[in-house]
Amino acid sequence: MIPFIDSFGRQHTYLRVSVTDACNMRCTYCDPFRTGRFTNDRLLSMEEILRLVRLFVTRHGITKLRMTGGEPMVRKDILSLFHGIAELKTLYPLSVGMTTNGTLLCDHLPFLRALGLDALNISIDSLDRDLFRSITGMDALPQVLETFRRAQELVFPSVKANVVIMRGVNDHEIPAFVRFAAEYSLTVRFIEYMPLAQNRWETGRFLDYRSMKRIAEEEGTLIPMAYQPHSVSKDYRIAGSSGMVSFISSVSEHFCGGCNRLRLTADGRLRTCLFALPEMETDLRALLRSDHGSNEAVADAVRKALRNKWEKHPDPEILAATQSNVMRAIGG
Repeated sequence: MIPFIDSFGRQHTYLRVSVTDACNMRCTYCDPFRTGRFTNDRLLSMEEILRLVRLFVTRHGITKLRMTGGEPMVRKDILSLFHGIAELKTLYPLSVGMTTNGTLLCDHLPFLRALGLDALNISIDSLDRDLFRSITGMDALPQVLETFRRAQELVFPSVKANVVIMRGVNDHEIPAFVRFAAEYSLTVRFIEYMPLAQNRWETGRFLDYRSMKRIAEEEGTLIPMAYQPHSVSKDYRIAGSSGMVSFISSVSEHFCGGCNRLRLTADGRLRTCLFALPEMETDLRALLRSDHGSNEAVADAVRKALRNKWEKHPDPEILAATQSNVMRAIGG
């Protein structure tokens, strides 16, 4: 086993795979022009994704996988990917998760649970049906809530709600989400509004995690949990409940020092940081489809990319001016 280690000594054990950049939602912070899709004609095939996953797991120490998008479930052949990963799980210690909007998932949950899907992160930016529709462009709150209910019924080891908080939009719902976490015994993750291409990021809509936490504490006592290595969140248990709330402070208080993540975009570009510039990406798709795309060549390309990985991402003002980081295209 030859681990992937960057020039700052960080070992990379977590691979996030965007299987598509298409989505059936049009969330304002992710797809402000509501175009729906980008590079669907240039996607990695499922066979290519599985080849990379197998290589990273069997030879380079990846122990955690997460399928992202876009919305992963819009990809018609997504279940074949989980079949292949299930085979890997019989031989290697592997945690498998999915980040999803939950609208297309409910009927597939029993099958995915049987194939070893361990963790679900479900986006839900409002508990008010009208505001949910305004943010996402889709009247789908009942379907998303039913997905949470079904996931709990099937006893998934981890079910989390992802909530992007925007000042003046949905920050008033923080107490309601704390109650939601307590009532359903799950984790609600409050995520800072991040500066990404063309999402009109501005400090007026930005609410830092400390402010979110103060609002959440009005609803109940938050008990800090032990910090976990490589964690991206600050985790708290809600007193008197098994529910939890977490805060992801990507902007106000970065967590780059413990970064162990590699990202693969839907069209096969390796990114060593969510906010990486285009010139920092490595085109693994082109390499796989060339005459020189051996496993060793792919691994060498990853190691070369890691030698150039940032110690930390740039400040938000710089990120806001970068027009290449469209969340749906880079996998979140």
